[in-house]
Amino acid sequence: MPASRLTWRLERHHGAETSLPVAPIVGTASGSFVVPTTGDPSPDVWYRVRLSVTDSTGQEGSTFVDLTPRTVQLTIRSSRSGPWLTLDGEPVSGTLTFRSVVGMSRTIGAASPQTVSDMTYQFRSWSDRGAETHVIVTPSRRVTFTATFRAHRVPVASADGTVPYAVLRR
Repeated sequence: MPASRLTWRLERHHGAETSLPVAPIVGTASGSFVVPTTGDPSPDVWYRVRLSVTDSTGQEGSTFVDLTPRTVQLTIRSSRSGPWLTLDGEPVSGTLTFRSVVGMSRTIGAASPQTVSDMTYQFRSWSDRGAETHVIVTPSRRVTFTATFRAHRVPVASADGTVPYAVLRR
């Protein structure tokens, strides 16, 4: 079958929803496309590649293949209960375990300093040695990213303006 009789279509799906397909590609027997590593990080995003063939009599046949992402379980956590973290700019309280697409860029963060109740938390480091807020590329194996914080009590002044206890370091 000559390439002029082939029509390719690429569709991006998010769960059961189909986004508009890109313009059809006509007249080629092979090709490739690059899946973006930024943007929508959902593990529910997948692609369908459709091929339609029209023979010399005008009869058409078609087939497709679905390309689903490889995913892995990631965890972000704090070394202490209290401070919050961020995943892709959204706040996370406590430990978060989630599925991520292998190769997808994600941003994790640990705002510093943070005061929660009577404690102030100062960011020290991430387990992967990244900056306070940094981009990770989802690896092909399960990983936990831990943010380490130093904590100290916030001194509370009494009515006469004196501090009744010293700052405690943990």
